[in-house]
Amino acid sequence: MTSFQTLLALGQLLALPLLVLSRHLPLPVALFYAAMSLLTFLVYGWDKRAARLKRQRVPEQTLHTWSWLGGWPGALLARQFLRHKSSKKEYKLPLWLSVAGNLLFFAALLWWSNP
Repeated sequence: MTSFQTLLALGQLLALPLLVLSRHLPLPVALFYAAMSLLTFLVYGWDKRAARLKRQRVPEQTLHTWSWLGGWPGALLARQFLRHKSSKKEYKLPLWLSVAGNLLFFAALLWWSNP
């Protein structure tokens, strides 16, 4: 079963090329969001691997920073598919704040760039 967070993340990522094709979003902005999502997913995967191998972990603040910088779709997908940071309650609020903040920023960007 697909969760809300997966649908939200995939919806954002699938909207990027459509917004570029409809000329509502510049290509560099779409590429930035896509790259940040991929990099964030990879950082989560790195941290998950480090946890399994009992090696030095990626600090949670670093994971949150990646999410705030536009990588939140990758963070949500990593939580779902890698099962990483999915049950830690104190991790959820900062992550969801980054999702909300990014969606507001993205909506404002679309609003102001398209008269």
